[in-house]
Amino acid sequence: MLGGGLGTAAAGGLLGSLLGGRRRPSGGGSLMQMGGMAVLGTLAYRAWQKFQESQGVPEAARGGATAPSAPPASGPWAGAGKAPMGAPVGAQGRVPDPKEFAQEEVEAADGQPFGLSIVKAMISAAKADGHMDNDERDRIFGEVEKLGLDAEAKGFVFQAMDAPTDPAAIAALARTDAQKAEIYMASRLVAEPDTAAERAYLDALAHRLGLAAGLRQSLDAQAAEAHELVASGALDGGQAAGREAGAAPQG
Repeated sequence: MLGGGLGTAAAGGLLGSLLGGRRRPSGGGSLMQMGGMAVLGTLAYRAWQKFQESQGVPEAARGGATAPSAPPASGPWAGAGKAPMGAPVGAQGRVPDPKEFAQEEVEAADGQPFGLSIVKAMISAAKADGHMDNDERDRIFGEVEKLGLDAEAKGFVFQAMDAPTDPAAIAALARTDAQKAEIYMASRLVAEPDTAAERAYLDALAHRLGLAAGLRQSLDAQAAEAHELVASGALDGGQAAGREAGAAPQG
């Protein structure tokens, strides 16, 4: 766990409280409560494996899977700025070492533990549709009190809630390709692309992370499958970290 009890599982509790009152349920918070970074790393790693397995298919059939993810065409993040230089993430033909995933204490690009980057990413994604009213804020405040977080951890959560919703700033937190996949996965578990604002946010985030289009599609599919498992009751806390992974990433 991170300082003051603010780990990714605790973040799942906060996000579950937030999303529970929304127009539709989301399993993102529940998944993170179940297994924190273990679940997140497992889902991101498995999505990457499936993407690489698909690379044996002829390029014409893959539909430009190794091309960069496109930025949103309209909305507040239209254009989304420039993607990182070099080949898109995932186009290099290799899967990162499993040990690079599910490492919440490893440094992110800002020098802070990567688990904090995931908390920021989840909260930012939760605000992507522009709907965080006073009732939702009150639910989060109540969850913070129940978790018994220290003053520093509480301040971190409240600062993240008040920060601008900026996919470029979230993307800049990733230091490795594995971290880029995990930041996108965490965001996709929270933001369902069923509104124009959330779709645009995820498009902008994938573009700024430099994800190959095919890898982004695989991450989307893995997140959707995880949501379905949670909704059906087929995935519980004891199964969360290993159901899809086969050999889950090891810390």
